[in-house]
Amino acid sequence: NVQKDKGGKYLHYGKLRSGSIKVDDMVCASIDVERRKAIMRAHSATHLLQKALQKAATGQKIVGAGDGASEYSISEKLRVRIRALDQDSENVQNGASMLRIAAGAIQSQLDALREIKRKVIDANNDSNNDVDRQTIQKEVAARFNLIADIAGTTTYNGKYLLIGEEVEDVNITDHLSGLSEPYPFFSETLVQEDSNAALGLKSVEYFDHGAGGAHNKISTSTNGFLSGIKTYHNNWAATLIVHDPSNTGRSEVYAATRSPWVNYGGGVHVIDISSCNTDEDVAAAVAAGLSSMSHIVKDATSSGTTINMTSVAGNSGANDIYFTSEQVGNLYWWPGGDPINVPIGNAKSGTDPIPAYHDIDLTKLASTSVDDFISELAGHTISYNGNKYEFIDTSAEFSTDGVKKTQNSVGVDLKSLHGVSKDDVAEKFAKLFMSYTNDSAMVLDSGNVTDKDGNVLDKYARKTGATEFGKIKALRLYSNANGAEGNNSSENTINYDEIFVRPYQVTKVIIQDTDTAGRAVQIAIPRTTMDHILGVLPEKHSIEEFDVTKKEMREQLLGREKTYWSTLSREERLEYLKKTRVDDSSPDVAEDGWTGMLDHGVEYLLKSLSYVGSQINRLENSENNIATEIDTTTNVESTIRDADMAQTATEYAKFSVLTQSGQAMLAQANQNQSGVLSLLS
Repeated sequence: NVQKDKGGKYLHYGKLRSGSIKVDDMVCASIDVERRKAIMRAHSATHLLQKALQKAATGQKIVGAGDGASEYSISEKLRVRIRALDQDSENVQNGASMLRIAAGAIQSQLDALREIKRKVIDANNDSNNDVDRQTIQKEVAARFNLIADIAGTTTYNGKYLLIGEEVEDVNITDHLSGLSEPYPFFSETLVQEDSNAALGLKSVEYFDHGAGGAHNKISTSTNGFLSGIKTYHNNWAATLIVHDPSNTGRSEVYAATRSPWVNYGGGVHVIDISSCNTDEDVAAAVAAGLSSMSHIVKDATSSGTTINMTSVAGNSGANDIYFTSEQVGNLYWWPGGDPINVPIGNAKSGTDPIPAYHDIDLTKLASTSVDDFISELAGHTISYNGNKYEFIDTSAEFSTDGVKKTQNSVGVDLKSLHGVSKDDVAEKFAKLFMSYTNDSAMVLDSGNVTDKDGNVLDKYARKTGATEFGKIKALRLYSNANGAEGNNSSENTINYDEIFVRPYQVTKVIIQDTDTAGRAVQIAIPRTTMDHILGVLPEKHSIEEFDVTKKEMREQLLGREKTYWSTLSREERLEYLKKTRVDDSSPDVAEDGWTGMLDHGVEYLLKSLSYVGSQINRLENSENNIATEIDTTTNVESTIRDADMAQTATEYAKFSVLTQSGQAMLAQANQNQSGVLSLLS
């Protein structure tokens, strides 16, 4: 027996069977080599037999790391995965059970709503009197309460399923294929006043800085007219030529004549003065002729021998009307004298109207994140001059900001602003907006105003011919009202609004079907409270309002045909809506009829039921996939760890024989040792 002591020495231990021994005695120690070998062989055979017996008993060839470190590690990882998959499968089954409860509840709501519609149709039949309708109303109210109760009491493990408070995003890419504006899934939108800090825009801005134009006024006299014309020839006419220099070459020729039957040539307007006996009569006749025939003179009046005229256009360019003594055809101004005081030029006392405008400050954009600016602006509208511009961002593929939601509006796509530096975003935004509208301009640091191409504009928003490129500091919006009429006029405002798609609320539930938290299945159960079903604003109405004893409410619940609605005047529609309007989701004055609230509810519940059903199918498919993976992983793990029982049995038999042989040899060696000892004794 050899052992290593604590000091590192190998000590041989023996037992004194007879005699005595003392210190300093010489001892000869020896071993029986053959017996030692027999013991070793017997010991090894016993260990091998135990290993084989363990494999045969457990059916596994890999029991511990000692049986193969790599195989054991792989096998243990697979076992962890199998346990995780088992829990995933249980989670998915629980999720599917929860969805089935929700589906059953929604189906019950749908059945109740169908019965409500049947009752409302019955109530709308005039074979029922008011008492009958009151009885029907009790049934309708009871079923409405049933629908509300189902939504408020349907739970799974204490979790309310049908009163979801989370807003579900609309996945735009799932809906746009084959559709054109207006998109049907944006039929319920709300518009609310808003402001934009980056642009300094309040919800309502007013046009200002405008000035009205002044029509030009000139006058002339007919004093001495008749005496002058008589001295020359009674059949000749006095020629009046009215010019409008703002329209090159535009003029009107008038012949004040005592011989109106004479052909004075094409384009000559004849003013008959044959019955005029005084110069005052001539002034009155000429004024009447100009008023009735002229497109340059707005109106003309006479006072004694004075003719007073006002230009049609109210700006300086069109105010330059005057008389001349030019020769036209065979019409001459009589020689000598100046009976009508010609030529009479314009003193240019008329003025242009300056259009009112509002400047949107763009200087703050240099200190604003471009992406934040785009995100804040998208989903909003700017409305002025009867036009509405809705800002969208088509790069936002999975957001309602990616498409235009309002009807009769112009979509301004902000996509091109992404990646633009802060220093350039003001110019890029201004030019982008101006590409969609003709009544805007850019204000430069120099104070000049230009169009998007850099052409300088005068104060009337007309090109001057010069060009200038500079830093943009404001976007100028012009009112299309004339001059001062645009100043703080309620009809000429700029409105900045935010567009809300009616929130589609759901109960969101995480179903953990994988090993990673971020890769779980998120299911959504639509909210089926009364506001969502009937399409009204939340918490604004009570069930008692849906009273089928009232004709108007029955029409709201059942709907109105287009042919009827289109026959009503606007005033009749407004009056009708005042009586029946539930809220902003009710039909607009301009619409041709509407879908009934009950049909809206049936459609909503059917869609909700389909949505829940599709998620049940998904979880069932997920469960099948998990089961398949469990089987596959189990088979792989079994291949690595499980023993081949036939081979194990053979090995067990072999090691059993070896063990028995070793024990026999050890027994023989022990007998030999006993014989030697007996001889020595």
